[in-house]
Amino acid sequence: MLKQGCAWLLTNMNGRSLNKPITSLVHFSTAPRAISGRWPPCATLDLPAECHQIAQKLRLEGADGNPAFLLLVLLMFINDTVITTSVVEQATMPKNRWNPDGEHISITPVEAGVNQILADLVLKPESMARSLELLITTSLLQRDKSVADSLHKYVLPADIRRTIEELDKARSVLGTWKPLNPQSPFTVERHVWGLVHSKLGMVLRFQGCFVDALTCLQQAVCSQSGLISRWETICELADVLTELDRPDEAMITIAKEQEVCTGDARLNPAGQRRLQLSLAEAFMRKELYEDAASIYRAANNGGSFAKLRTAIGLARVAHSQRKWDEAFDQWNHALKLLSNDFPRGDTHSGHTYLAILESTHHVLLMRGERDYAAQTQENIKEIRKTSDIRGCTNWIPGLNTYWLQSLHGDTLRARL
Repeated sequence: MLKQGCAWLLTNMNGRSLNKPITSLVHFSTAPRAISGRWPPCATLDLPAECHQIAQKLRLEGADGNPAFLLLVLLMFINDTVITTSVVEQATMPKNRWNPDGEHISITPVEAGVNQILADLVLKPESMARSLELLITTSLLQRDKSVADSLHKYVLPADIRRTIEELDKARSVLGTWKPLNPQSPFTVERHVWGLVHSKLGMVLRFQGCFVDALTCLQQAVCSQSGLISRWETICELADVLTELDRPDEAMITIAKEQEVCTGDARLNPAGQRRLQLSLAEAFMRKELYEDAASIYRAANNGGSFAKLRTAIGLARVAHSQRKWDEAFDQWNHALKLLSNDFPRGDTHSGHTYLAILESTHHVLLMRGERDYAAQTQENIKEIRKTSDIRGCTNWIPGLNTYWLQSLHGDTLRARL
């Protein structure tokens, strides 16, 4: 039904004044239906029906449920990668949607803007913040400026600052946002509230403030109840629980989310892979190395971040099992992935790079290669001089915390 809802938005925005309220939502039926077997009915959330209810509530609250506003609501629900490729083809290729003969037809500027947003969300998942910003700057949002301003002033700049590691500024921006009326927030304000808490929880985890991160992420999960886009928040929550030495709770959290999503196509492959990687981290915390390794091997065909996290995970497994040659190869592989795929100087303030080098240093000591170990130690000292302690110290869950803490004692003993 998500595809039909998106198609309805695109069709009905053609030639319509953005200020004109919607009077008919024929495709937003409250009756659950399956579409081509790909979007089966959802027991907990029928997305178009939910959007229909939100549109009605927005109208009652004085905000016309115009197509742009409904598109924003859809984007808040689906977040980044859940829209399928077929939806993009339908939205961006005129012959598929508007002209069966494949002849060139003109597309209105509004349609072009929406098409670009939909394409970006599928082809470039990291462009969520830029896509929402595009919604605002192209004047697709004409109603309820308070919500538009909230997105523009708080969530988007904070997401950009998180990306470039200005984490203190991101915390400041996110920490100042509040609904206009906290006792009775607008519907979309509640979604913004959940997004703010999710981003703030992520920033706090990056900085190692795990207790505060846990509070934010728990609030975000409550605000995002039933949303198909909340897997990122669930993964962050599970990772923080594991950091706090509560891996059993992390595993329960992941299992519940997977149970909810099973069979209703609500979780895209990237989301499923990310949940599995968080589960693998919980296994690592419990020293269930083979269980973790099986997940890492299965996740090795993902994107750049999944491949990096998989390489680091397999390196830690081999390291923990004292398979020094395998560990050395995996740490080197992780270092190459980090340098090639995340070429931003000292990636994430240099702390991920440092953790990999310190792990490699320990492996070299255990293999008896003390000369190479000494050279690696000098590299570590130089990088540590330029690493920013205020930056992202905990990008990869577990790596710079309990993994390094356990490693330091072993390294000292190996030097004796």
